Amino acid sequence: MKKPLRVIALMFLCVVAPLANADGPGEFGDNATASRPKDLDVNGRLEIIGTVAYIYNNFNQTIRFGFERLENTSSHSSGAILVRMILTSTPLSQGQNYTFWTLGEFALDPLLPGQSHLDVANTVPMAVPPDGEYFIYIASFEFEANPACVPNGYCLDDFVPFSRKIRVTNGILTDFTPPIPDDPTTLAIEYFHAGFGHYFVTADPAEIAGLDAGAYDGAFQRTGQQWKVWRIGPAFDMCRFFTAPGAFGTKSSHFYTAIPAECSGLKLNPVWIYENIAFKVLLPFDGACPAGTQILYRLYNNGQTGAPNHRYTVSPAIRSQMIAQGFVPEDSNNSCVPL
Repeated sequence: MKKPLRVIALMFLCVVAPLANADGPGEFGDNATASRPKDLDVNGRLEIIGTVAYIYNNFNQTIRFGFERLENTSSHSSGAILVRMILTSTPLSQGQNYTFWTLGEFALDPLLPGQSHLDVANTVPMAVPPDGEYFIYIASFEFEANPACVPNGYCLDDFVPFSRKIRVTNGILTDFTPPIPDDPTTLAIEYFHAGFGHYFVTADPAEIAGLDAGAYDGAFQRTGQQWKVWRIGPAFDMCRFFTAPGAFGTKSSHFYTAIPAECSGLKLNPVWIYENIAFKVLLPFDGACPAGTQILYRLYNNGQTGAPNHRYTVSPAIRSQMIAQGFVPEDSNNSCVPL
């Protein structure tokens, strides 16, 4: 499974000027149906780092967007690069096929291993999509010469989402923040990959829908275990990581931690790729969870599948079962989730 949504520090800028008549889709406004993400083991692996921002002008139909740094984190040279600001009707999740509108784009030179483009920003013509509400992303695309990557063989490599959305009305762009539901919690769903012998957890509705619909050839099946987590609020971020391609042969794995030092350390470990904030949890105080919460146990498979994997559960009975199967309890790394 490849990385889904990743959230980093954002700076939001918006200028909205009046426009009497909008011409609709322009130079970069093609709707790219059934496109796909880039294979992470092909060419480079691009990562958008630092503050990300955009500003658009309805009057002259231009948009300026960029970020602090784009780094090739792989040991391979990248292909040609396109930076795009894209809009989607549904949340974008890495690993899925997707449909998007390109609001604007510009090209960058390929990157050698470990090389970066710094202070990346450009002003380009803005192509207005059809009226509607859209999720906003700034994304890097790398040329892979794959006809499934449209348009022009460029495949999605990395993207950063914005918390706000764009609304298009009669060709005019405006920004708005969707209302926050009263319930700050959601469900985390556990899956099992029988071929790998690995457990996987997600609270992303789009990812859950994709897995339940048979993504990845139906390899991930629900275990029947689920628990509440926080989507918003002052709780700790549960960092989600994915193993680098080839790190453990043909197997891959995910790892989750809400411990800030552990999250920061793993971001520097080339074996693990930081994906996103999976959900939010609390951390125990003196080994106990606060009122209204329960323990989310963390157990390590001790590498018995040939790759590291952890199981997370709120069930003491499942905790005991996993220990009997050779899993190692990591009680000092437990967290707390809503009842």
